Amino acid sequence: MKLAFIDILAICLLNGCTIFLLWKEDRCSSLILIPYQAWLMFALALNGSIVYLN
Repeated sequence: MKLAFIDILAICLLNGCTIFLLWKEDRCSSLILIPYQAWLMFALALNGSIVYLN
């Protein structure tokens, strides 16, 4: 479970960097990635709570 948390955290950070870097180039592409970032944050919170409770 801890490895899954680290994996989701890495994907979340990389997606955040992608959104930040694409913002200057193509705002439409970065805006499309925002719901995915929200979903990743939700998955990270769920996984973090499971890791904490176990």
